[in-house]
This record gives sequence, structure tokens and C-alpha cells, in this order.
Amino acid sequence: MKFLGRRHLSGGSPALATIAMAVAVAACAGPNIPPSAAASGATSPDAAAAHAPPNIISASQDGISVTIALDRSVVEPGQSVLMTATVRNDRPIPTIVGFSDCGAPATISGDVAVPWDPTGRKWGGVPGEFKRFALEQGLAGGGVPADRPITIYARGEPCEVGEPEIRLGPGASSTALLTWTAQIVEDVPALPGDVPISVGVSYDRPDPLPAPVCNPLCGLRVIPWKSLAADGVIRVAGAPPPILTAGQAVDALLADARFAAWLPTLPSATWSGSNLFLQNMRTGGGIVPPGPMWEVDLFREKGVPRTWAIGFVDAFDGSVRNVVFCNDPCDR
Repeated sequence: MKFLGRRHLSGGSPALATIAMAVAVAACAGPNIPPSAAASGATSPDAAAAHAPPNIISASQDGISVTIALDRSVVEPGQSVLMTATVRNDRPIPTIVGFSDCGAPATISGDVAVPWDPTGRKWGGVPGEFKRFALEQGLAGGGVPADRPITIYARGEPCEVGEPEIRLGPGASSTALLTWTAQIVEDVPALPGDVPISVGVSYDRPDPLPAPVCNPLCGLRVIPWKSLAADGVIRVAGAPPPILTAGQAVDALLADARFAAWLPTLPSATWSGSNLFLQNMRTGGGIVPPGPMWEVDLFREKGVPRTWAIGFVDAFDGSVRNVVFCNDPCDR
């Protein structure tokens, strides 16, 4: 039985949200691109459990300790791990601990790999240039390189948002139950392998808080916290359903007749940027179809008025769900 997202306190008392574009083009089924096969090196859950990572992640400093107890440290792709997060004050004086977004005394996250290998077919000419451009210079959310792992945070269910912090007296502790799910985005399971887990605790902010600086307007106040960090591992074991890799998603868009006709209308010297990332807008919105898919974009504005193409490729079957062009030129 799970009691997720509830916060508990012992020995003390508390002191204290994609802009969707409006232009839409009817989705058109593209050619099926065979997704990457399940990793040949995938370890079965039973075999992985024989040498499982520890079920406890812990650290301490300055008399503050954090312990994360996992209900299991080996999980199948797409499944979840229940975590009991406890922060304790073992000092003779009180301390203030900051809460995470869901009201837990610790922030817990895991970095999951993006499906990158195999990179798919080789293209010549302009299509080949675009594929290299997208894979080497494409960006994911937050402006990070497209091949960088995606950070998945543990959350309470329901996510309880209350006070931003808690005051812990001597010997007092705060506990919360959270879940971490082995997924890349919603409905796209994580790939097999060891996932590094990071735990962070914020404590000992100034008390009382310093007055805001107003000269003459009051700006944002930066509050310095001390940080306690702990690291662990969760092993994802088992074979997920075949998931399209980044290169295969680019292949699918290049095989689309509409995009293939648009791409060479300006030379590659005009290309200014590309986006390449997995997403799942469950109900869809604007130009974005519902469900898990790769978004593959190209923007052209070096020495020319801005134009772009935005494509959406199904993350499992490789069909092009939608592709939208702006040639006006575009200022958005």
C-alpha cells in the first residue's frame, strides 16, 4: 500500500508551473522507420538483482543527515521506485530546511539516457548535412545538447505544495514518501542501465532573512542556503519496447516528401539552429500532436529572413505525425 506525497514531522513543529503555436497542419503518416531493437546487453531483472545497488542512499554534514530508503534499487523500464526521504537534525540547536516542489525535505532526481544509438541511415548531399547538423548541434529543452541525459525528478502523488520550509528542532526529523519513475518522458520507458541518483538538501538559511535591497525598486532576493548532497544508483533492467533513436527520428523527417522539398530551398549556410528532443503532450495542443514523439526542428535566419520547419515523429513507429512550415518570413 502506498501513502505517496504525505509529509511527516517528528520531534518538532513547522515554522512555516510550452507555449503551443496556433498554426496547425493536418498530420500525415510518414514511412515507418524501424526503431532500434531492445538493447542486446539488457540484463534481466532477476540477474541484475543478484548484484543490486544499495537500497539506502545517505549523507551527513554539520549535524544534518539525509537518508533515502528505496523499496528496490532494480526496476524494470517504465516502472517506479518508492522512496522514503528523511532529513534529521542531530545538532543541539534548531535548523531550517527547505522543501522541494512537492513538499519533501530533499530533492531527488535521476539522469536517464536519451535513445541515441544506432544513429540510423547515411544520407548524402543536403539531407546528410542536415542530419549531421541536427545530431551535432541540436538542442533539447533548456537549451542543452540533444544527447544529454534527461533529469527525472522524484515526486509525491499527489504533489502537496505547502510551506516552502520547515524548522527542525534538536533531534527532530522530517519524512516524505516519493516515487521516481524509470522513464525518459511520460509513456517512454528508460533504457536499461545504471541511472545516477542525486539527492540535495537545503538547510541553514539566514534567520531572520535579510531585508530586500530596494534602489529604488525592490529586486529579487537571493537567499543563501547551505547544501547537503548524496549520490546513489538505480539500475534499470529488462527490455523496453523498441524506441526510435534521435537519428532515426531525423531519418523519418528526411523521408517525408514535404520536408525533403523544403530543405534545399535555402543553402545550409543559412541554418541557425535545430531542436531535437523527446516529448509527450498527452492531449496535444496547437501544432503538437498528442502522445510521445520526437520533435525535430530547423531554423534558417543567417543572412536571410527567418523561416523554419517543425516536425513531429512518433517515438515508437517512426511515422511523421505532423510537419509545419513558416516561410512568410516568420518572427516567431
